[in-house]
Amino acid sequence: MPELARPSILITDGIPIRDSKLGKIWIFQEWQTKVNVDPEKVNVMISSDPDGADPIILDNGMYVNGKKYDGLFGGTTSDPKGHRGQMPSVVYKEHEPVNITDSLRNDGNIFIQLFDYGYTFCCSRLYLVFLQK
Repeated sequence: MPELARPSILITDGIPIRDSKLGKIWIFQEWQTKVNVDPEKVNVMISSDPDGADPIILDNGMYVNGKKYDGLFGGTTSDPKGHRGQMPSVVYKEHEPVNITDSLRNDGNIFIQLFDYGYTFCCSRLYLVFLQK
């Protein structure tokens, strides 16, 4: 497997606020890649910017290689249904970038699934970012 050539990889450009399915958890986007990183030397982050420091918005959460990261937004300023079609930052409060280093697999595969519980779903732009420790 080749060494990581980029410090970040775009996962999604973002998803505007949309009506969700009701009454069940469901996956609204899946993404995967394979990288060669040493978790002793690199932190792997999910950020809204390729520098790894900017907060994210993700209603509701994500699975990374099966590990659940939940509640990845800081609340809302009003009812998101009144803002359908707009980007999340209009109504959703941000959540700090998420360190997913402890979810890395030995084979280098990274599987990310964005999930929702219902009502509305959305996400900001998301990057997979590799930061030297």
